[in-house]
Amino acid sequence: MGIFRTYLLRIIAAAFICSIINTLSGKTAHKNVMQFLSAMALLVVVLGPLSKFQITDADWEMNDLFQESKTAVDEGTRTVEKATAAIITEKTSAYIVEKAAAHGAEVQATVQLDGTIPRTVEIAGQVSPYVQSILSAWIESELGISREAQNWNLRS
Repeated sequence: MGIFRTYLLRIIAAAFICSIINTLSGKTAHKNVMQFLSAMALLVVVLGPLSKFQITDADWEMNDLFQESKTAVDEGTRTVEKATAAIITEKTSAYIVEKAAAHGAEVQATVQLDGTIPRTVEIAGQVSPYVQSILSAWIESELGISREAQNWNLRS
């Protein structure tokens, strides 16, 4: 804020000095020349700081803003991926439990994902061998989880 304040004070001072010079020149023959020189002096005061402005300074600020926005987008993406994975895990587990219940079995299912794709499932509960074979085939065909990736913990 100090730099901006200094800049404004310089402009105000230069404008004040130029107005005094223009007033003192009155109706003399050199009035037009004095007004022109005053305008040029004021122009130098206004535009002078721009010669010191480094574009690389602005580039650093833009790079910082870019990095901050990239970080925010990455964080948002991770949050969405986690939420999506949680929903897929929950819905897939519920789907397996519902399918088992339709066949008269009471189970709990825990699904593990690879990204957002179900890869393994652990099923615990009371299931007859016949219902287990039906559910195992269904899980493989409908959910794409191979029989080798199905871990059955059965109770008698």
